[in-house]
Amino acid sequence: MTFNTLLSLTTEKIVWSVRVRAQAVWKGINRKTNEFKGFNIIFIDEQSCRIHAFMSEKLCDGYALDLKEGQLYSLSNFNVHKYKGDEINRYVVGMCEKSAVTCLVSAEEPSKSRVKFKLYDGRNEAIVTFFNEFGQAFERALKEHSEEHVVIIVASAKVNKYEANQEIYLSNYPATRFYINQNHYSVSKIQKSMILGTEDKDEDATIFTVKEIKQLGKD
Repeated sequence: MTFNTLLSLTTEKIVWSVRVRAQAVWKGINRKTNEFKGFNIIFIDEQSCRIHAFMSEKLCDGYALDLKEGQLYSLSNFNVHKYKGDEINRYVVGMCEKSAVTCLVSAEEPSKSRVKFKLYDGRNEAIVTFFNEFGQAFERALKEHSEEHVVIIVASAKVNKYEANQEIYLSNYPATRFYINQNHYSVSKIQKSMILGTEDKDEDATIFTVKEIKQLGKD
């Protein structure tokens, strides 16, 4: 069977066949009614091209149990919509100093916590705050690495600004994932630039450096 690449998809037809891996799967919930709307999925193909997909609640009964992150799927006959430019997913990579990572737990509500750290690329840095269970999972994952300095990829980060000083920071929401010291070209580039004491100036359409994140707005 011949598969189409994600890059070749258009809105002109529905007869497509792709082979993709589910990078992230999360529930879509109506904020006002708390009603389940369907599943959101970020798929990635062998060319490292990504696309956001949505499966409505009407279709979920037959497929919900089969949707797992990291699994490969062959998809056929689906609608393709144009990107509206209003998505907030950002991908960033940078070096993290483990000893500088802080974890704060609410005295009033122990279930609420936040893990705060900085990512840097040699010249610029960005603040990252992970909340509650996601932050706790990140803290546990860090402990599995003996190195003091690790390179972290944050996928689908949410870009925010502190109200007090308008400083940009990254945080998590349902689509966010993190990867530590992955075998990825962007990790190698950061490690190399840090060793040489220079900033990597190559443009990257998929992974953003800290400097590029600082130039992005909240949208």
